Amino acid sequence: MTAKVNLYILCLILLFIQPAASIAQTFYITGKIVNGLGEAIPFGSVKIEENHGGTVANENGYFKVMVKDTHGRTLVFSALGYKTYTTTVDVNQKRLNITLEPDTRQLDGIFIFPDSSLKALIGKAYRKIRDNYPLNVIELTGFYRAYQRSVPDNRYLYFSESSLRIQQNGYENPGETAQIEVLKLHNLRFPYRDSVDNIRYYGGPFIADWNDPVRQKAVFLNPSSFNKKYNYRLETMVQHNFGKDTAYVIQFKSTDKEQTLQGRFWIDKETSSYMKIEWSNNNPQNLNPLVPSRKITKNYLTIYQKLGNISLVNYTSLKTKIYNSKTRKESNSVLEFITTDCNLMGHLEPIPFKKRLQYGVPISEMENYGNTDFEGDYQKIKSDSLSFYKSDSSIIYNNVKSIGENLERVNSRVNFRAKIFRFTKNITTSYALTGALYKSRGVDNFYLNYVNQKNQDPREVPGRFIPGTLLGIGYKLAPLSHVSISFLYALSKANLYKLTSIKYQRFFLIKKIGNPLFLTASVGITAGKTGFSLGKLSSEIDIVLDDESLKRDTRIYLGNKLTSAQTGIGFEYRKRKISYFAEIQYMGTIREKDILQFKSKGNFFKSKIIVRHYPIKEIAVNPVNLYRSISPVTMSTGLRLGF
Repeated sequence: MTAKVNLYILCLILLFIQPAASIAQTFYITGKIVNGLGEAIPFGSVKIEENHGGTVANENGYFKVMVKDTHGRTLVFSALGYKTYTTTVDVNQKRLNITLEPDTRQLDGIFIFPDSSLKALIGKAYRKIRDNYPLNVIELTGFYRAYQRSVPDNRYLYFSESSLRIQQNGYENPGETAQIEVLKLHNLRFPYRDSVDNIRYYGGPFIADWNDPVRQKAVFLNPSSFNKKYNYRLETMVQHNFGKDTAYVIQFKSTDKEQTLQGRFWIDKETSSYMKIEWSNNNPQNLNPLVPSRKITKNYLTIYQKLGNISLVNYTSLKTKIYNSKTRKESNSVLEFITTDCNLMGHLEPIPFKKRLQYGVPISEMENYGNTDFEGDYQKIKSDSLSFYKSDSSIIYNNVKSIGENLERVNSRVNFRAKIFRFTKNITTSYALTGALYKSRGVDNFYLNYVNQKNQDPREVPGRFIPGTLLGIGYKLAPLSHVSISFLYALSKANLYKLTSIKYQRFFLIKKIGNPLFLTASVGITAGKTGFSLGKLSSEIDIVLDDESLKRDTRIYLGNKLTSAQTGIGFEYRKRKISYFAEIQYMGTIREKDILQFKSKGNFFKSKIIVRHYPIKEIAVNPVNLYRSISPVTMSTGLRLGF
């Protein structure tokens, strides 16, 4: 009897436990969203009607949605330009193939938009950027992927994936370049890449910045371009947000027949915010004639996601067909970024400068680091569909295994090439205008005579300012230190200004968000010749100095041959690969000698120059001591360019 009672109690317990276990179970339903032709519909929305959960399909139409207790759950599918589709699923349905019918509502007589109304619509969206997009500093965390395939065999040339932390100023500061920290990185390098495309590209991870046409205030969005630079047409109106809202689809095309820029953008009817922008260029210009790589086509796509009242980049991509004139082969390149998290509060901890990705560094040549399992990085703000990107990566990894030893050999070559790259990427060139002042003796006129030839005509002392130009080459020892050698030359024949300077610079970051601004300090040593022109000395016979003959017309400079210690302070502002700087230097003389420099025409390529210590017996200058040297304080302003 007791045994029967215990069995009865056990059955009751199991009866109550079973529903609880069912409720606690989690199921994943996967599938693909396509149109009537079987073509993938990218970025379609999947909504769980009962609890308002859901996800977003990826670029290839695949989705993966998590549901609890799938019995009787209703899924609602929606995409821009397609009718909403609703279906009920149960626990036995783990995969769905969803076909959406196009939204056949087209513009007819009811939807007549004259040019004035269309321009007003475009203008309203442009003006409301301030209301619809963040104006303060924002931070995005996301997943970046770049790969390249050869044409026509479609083999991978390289594959790179990374997790990024991006900080950028708001949408009113498009000139401020984003700052990026690479959190994780995994690169795959393939042995046949150089035989197809031997160019290394940079700037891809910044795609969320430069491929955001709203933030960059793209010309085709500006109403001032209406029917001037671009022609516009209202293409249609489509439903979105599961049929609750409507969006205008506007086409645009360049009015310049030599340009092929065209595309369309979606504007939400209620908020006038941009939802999606796609455009293409089938004849892009090659900006660098020295690079054998030429872009044949460029296709851009940016999709925005609304968080409350604010929109920001959800997904952005660039697909390019490239022709390499050196290898005479084509390849297809893809860059894409998807936002996984964001911080719109405006109070951010700046990315340390040493951890920032420099704009001119190709991420494909960097070494792998961090946990290369990106599973946790595929969680979008409102979806988990990016896990399908991981499946794409797995296919690539399996292909790599078949390459075997060839991949190891290419990696050894890459390691050597990476060392060369790391060296050359730190080389910089600079150009600047400089200026200095002479130390005056208070003399306005002087007399200049050659032995046995008197000249009683007084000469005016030239201006006291020395304009010059600086050409330099440097090397970045570290992100915040730099060493360089510079060559300074006078800009006019009235000055003798020829100096060589070697200096070390240290940078102190004072603007931590956006384009960085530094306070700079430098120390170095300078050697060369300075002075001013006494004019030409003409003689009836050749001028002879210590048995060395010059032409009858010879320009004479009075100055100094010096060696000085140099210290300086200034500012440097960096924007991508270009740095703008201004600096004041003080030169403390270590050694100097008064000199006369004689310059006369030599052969076709070179002038004849003779330098003598002053005074000399052949030349008389009255008064003897006009100027001793230049002022110890000099200044320069210019720009520096990284390789």
